[in-house]
Amino acid sequence: MTKETCYICDKPKTSGEHVPPKCLFPANKDLEPSENFRKNLIKVPSCDEHNSAKSQDDEFMLITFASSMAAEKGSGFLQNSKLKRILDRKPHVFNELLKHSTPIKLPDNENNVVETCIYSLDRERFMNQMEAVANGVYFHHLKQKVTGRTIVNPIKGFQTTSIKQNLHNAKTKKFAETLFPAKPVYGDNQDIFYYQVTEDKPEMIMKLVFYRNIEFIAVFNGECR
Repeated sequence: MTKETCYICDKPKTSGEHVPPKCLFPANKDLEPSENFRKNLIKVPSCDEHNSAKSQDDEFMLITFASSMAAEKGSGFLQNSKLKRILDRKPHVFNELLKHSTPIKLPDNENNVVETCIYSLDRERFMNQMEAVANGVYFHHLKQKVTGRTIVNPIKGFQTTSIKQNLHNAKTKKFAETLFPAKPVYGDNQDIFYYQVTEDKPEMIMKLVFYRNIEFIAVFNGECR
């Protein structure tokens, strides 16, 4: 009998990994009785190195999403988000978020001054996590491993202090808008996460959407256009 191997490497499966991480989805105990945001979570075979050994990375991803949403929309948006319900149960995550923040005041689209924050986070660490999530969803969708390079770019809800990077992200977003409007949406908890693909083949392009407001494009087995 052939042993099942990890979705990323060729080591034997020792457990199943949630992609995206389970901690991004509010627990039922934190929701209204009619709500359930942990229906049929995506799970892929994993070795220890690519699952249990990275629990701190999963929480780092949660911190990064919290900081992105807070910086993008201000504290009012965070108060009304599903993500707020998770942070209420994890005060240490919110404290970690505050440690890396710098309050600033900026004009909004109507030139009203609003209070927001700049957050300093390890972008390389986060993007490595996003690549792993993309590879996991790819494995789930096609039932095969990524064999080439995976490139992930944020296109919405994830601004940086680099003008060059933001312009590149905006260009990628414009390209994505021509690809995905009519594509099927996959995921049973779409307020928290869903994905779309251009086509079912190894060179697919995938859009990953978190909390309805944070979007990424993943390009598999090839280069970004």
